[in-house]
Amino acid sequence: MLNNRTFLFACNISAARIPDERKICYNSAMAYKCDICGKKPVSGKSYSHSHRATKRLFKPNLQKQKVTLEGKTQSAYVCTVCIKSGKAVRPLK
Repeated sequence: MLNNRTFLFACNISAARIPDERKICYNSAMAYKCDICGKKPVSGKSYSHSHRATKRLFKPNLQKQKVTLEGKTQSAYVCTVCIKSGKAVRPLK
């Protein structure tokens, strides 16, 4: 979870108006992160056949999709786990 200062900066909110902790900032700058569950890249190691370890990044499988967030239809980057589980609600046509 973001601390209050980082959250305010990412959402362009003045410090006078502190948001509710449960509210999620959907309109922040694009980071490689799922807008619904918050899944983001995780660091780890890649092992060769000789078991030599090199650092690497495991990225979530993000798809750009139109979803309904807070009653509004907007494009968001959503991981495939959220799409399969039904957490990403597609708007009605």
